Amino acid sequence: WHEGCGGCAYLGMEYEPQLSFKRGHVEDVLAKVGGFDGVKVSGPNSAASTLQYRNSMVYTFGEEGGERKQQQLQRQGGDGMVLGLHGKGTHDAIVDVEEGLLPSAAA
Repeated sequence: WHEGCGGCAYLGMEYEPQLSFKRGHVEDVLAKVGGFDGVKVSGPNSAASTLQYRNSMVYTFGEEGGERKQQQLQRQGGDGMVLGLHGKGTHDAIVDVEEGLLPSAAA
């Protein structure tokens, strides 16, 4: 997995703590944004497989890395364009991902 990939934020955690964290996150957002204090959310449904379960991914074309990375790629004869996923917390950085752990073969 790629640490900088926005979709891989929880892959460094064991699966059960991931589910608990996600449930708590939904409760926090409901309280802070929606004003629903004290709402208890039932846990997320467990996936049959913890990898390659997504049936849809949003890929994008863009420049890999920052300006320094672009200069290095151009010196190596590349144009610096990649097909990848949005980087963690941004829509400006594209992570060149050849093979992800989350998308299914169909995605």
